[in-house]
Amino acid sequence: MNAGVEIPITEEIMRYVKAHLATVKTWIHGKPVKAYQEKDGRISITYEDHCWWFYRKTEDGEVVWE
Repeated sequence: MNAGVEIPITEEIMRYVKAHLATVKTWIHGKPVKAYQEKDGRISITYEDHCWWFYRKTEDGEVVWE
């Protein structure tokens, strides 16, 4: 990660989560437990198993992660 600031898990954060979960058949990482606003503008979300992804919205409003 790039030293983001922890932010609350809001409805907006849950939209990122739901977009990600909608693309997988079985989600094994648990619920989101922490979210961070990164310096580069992305959001990182950490899940119960300590795995995390970076999320952002494209210009079209599509949620993407890496």
